[in-house]
Amino acid sequence: MLRVAIVHYHLRPGGVTRIIRQTLAGLAEHPVRVALLVGDVPDDATNLPELVAVIPELSYSEVTAAGQECRHLARRLLQDARALLGAAPDVVHVHNHTLAKSACLPGIVRELAAAGQRLLLQIHDFAEDGRPADYRRISQKVAGGDRRRLAQMMYPAAPQVHYAVLNRRDHRFLQSAGVPEANLHYLPNPVRPLPPPQAPEETGPPLVLYPTRAIRRKNLGELLLWAATADGTRFATTLEPTNPSALIFYQRWKALSRRLGLPVRFGVGSASEHRLADLFAAAQCVITTSVAEGFGLAFIEPWTANRPLVGRDIAEITSEFHDAGLRLEALYPRLPVPLEWVGKERLRRRLRRSLTAYYRSYGRDAPAPQTLEAAWRAAVGDGTVDFGRLDEDLQARIVRLAAGNREARRSLGVPHPLDNIPGPDVVAHNRRVSAQHFSLEAYAGRLSAIYRRVASSPVGPVEAHDAARVLSAFLHPERFFMIRT
Repeated sequence: MLRVAIVHYHLRPGGVTRIIRQTLAGLAEHPVRVALLVGDVPDDATNLPELVAVIPELSYSEVTAAGQECRHLARRLLQDARALLGAAPDVVHVHNHTLAKSACLPGIVRELAAAGQRLLLQIHDFAEDGRPADYRRISQKVAGGDRRRLAQMMYPAAPQVHYAVLNRRDHRFLQSAGVPEANLHYLPNPVRPLPPPQAPEETGPPLVLYPTRAIRRKNLGELLLWAATADGTRFATTLEPTNPSALIFYQRWKALSRRLGLPVRFGVGSASEHRLADLFAAAQCVITTSVAEGFGLAFIEPWTANRPLVGRDIAEITSEFHDAGLRLEALYPRLPVPLEWVGKERLRRRLRRSLTAYYRSYGRDAPAPQTLEAAWRAAVGDGTVDFGRLDEDLQARIVRLAAGNREARRSLGVPHPLDNIPGPDVVAHNRRVSAQHFSLEAYAGRLSAIYRRVASSPVGPVEAHDAARVLSAFLHPERFFMIRT
């Protein structure tokens, strides 16, 4: 029986908490005993796992800890784990330590590694990937601006330290930073099928559903463009953003949709799985226009609900889904629109200003001319620009131009998604593939095997992987989208 201690900032509702709860359910069929060590639990504190301890220093806080205090907290964490598990943990499984939501956690992880504890560091969200505020917190507050210390805190290197990532892109980036193949594990999230719908079947025009929290990288402008160029179809998004800065852009899109009379409803969903199941059941198809994802749930979940998926592809995420057997031919890799609609020089100025600000937000120098040119080539080609590479202001110009203008609609560089909806055979095939590769049972099997490998690792001195190389990989100019800044 393996003993595992899972560490996270909290057990409040959220993506990582959902994965932790699913992990507990999946591992119930495996010889693994799991305890949770978290900084915070919900106020109602109902439906908590059996083995859980609260360590307040793990909760969200920018208060840092010196080396001696981190060692004390690391010992306390192991003591609490031992008390819950009946013996010392074979593996300590830490979620998202590099975000440093608790400024103490990276130091605790470092001390655990130095003490010879076998660790699995699972990174769901990289601070280097469009989260400059999180990166500044660990770079400045935790590492004090010292690059060597930053690498030690973010990416400790030792035989007993393993990493788990959600996709092959992140796997490749960590490998380039020096993480050995034996210590690096691909662990895609489980996808649980939605429950049966409860609401009566809706009548009316066909519904295209975008199940997402409408933050900037979800590219709402592109959804509005498709709504402006479709006839007799309704569009809907599910969740509003909670981040105040994202909410500003969201409200602007709502206002533009209202002024143009577009058939779009915003925020129709809720956190309830049953409500989401009803929305999926009412939809003719599901759409995604996102320009960046971590795991890529949007490319899998619709099939589990027996609904076809249309919209924008993200090749760095979906390549592994193709390898698993998913058929995603209906997705388009970019949406070319005439460059003259936004103006070449205007776009160059915007791109230069945006990329420069983005690099500086990560403490990097302003991009060199060849870097700016690489970003330009990724966005522009053959007299067109990818709509998703524009900022919201330029996107809104195009939506206004296309609304009610059939001649403009014909200038879009790909067919309308509703002209390319996958048929029942593709839906049935992808549903089978999703159930086979991304079920909770498959996830628990992968994770159990990873735990066994981590638990059998040798122990050695702790050094550091190349954190600067990870940042450079994420900041590669070909990956740049202005709506990600």
